[in-house]
Amino acid sequence: MKRILMRSIALLLAMIVMAGATSCAASVSASELSAGSTRNGAEAEISDGFTGAVADFSLELFKRTLTEDDKNDLVSPLSALVCLALVTNGADGETLRQIEETLGMDVETLNESLYAYVASLPNLEDSKMQLANSIWFRDGKGFSVKEQFLQTNADWYGAQVY
Repeated sequence: MKRILMRSIALLLAMIVMAGATSCAASVSASELSAGSTRNGAEAEISDGFTGAVADFSLELFKRTLTEDDKNDLVSPLSALVCLALVTNGADGETLRQIEETLGMDVETLNESLYAYVASLPNLEDSKMQLANSIWFRDGKGFSVKEQFLQTNADWYGAQVY
């Protein structure tokens, strides 16, 4: 199951990169659903098991994306982890259980620890790391985004939802 999930994540990330590199003649419009969501300012700390869980996830991701074609593959475990964290905040039931098992921590620990980790990254004039997160979905019959999902992702990730 982990293997299928990891391959699905790698495929999703590849599709996102490819979509961003192509141009489309079709007109697309989007409205920002998260415009009214602001961070509540909860304090967060990196949990004791976070570093080990992230190391395990990162190594497994690298192993599963490594190719034998002598090409330089670029994979960002942090980007994959944040992408999964955003999705995890909307998951429940068996899907939530499987993602938490794959990541080695529950969603609350993931949110708090990732927030604290990202806040600890360098933020100097000559060395700065910033993440830009957004969630996109296609409006459809019977599908709606819950306010709690918007607020949780605004609180922990500053993610915009379109």
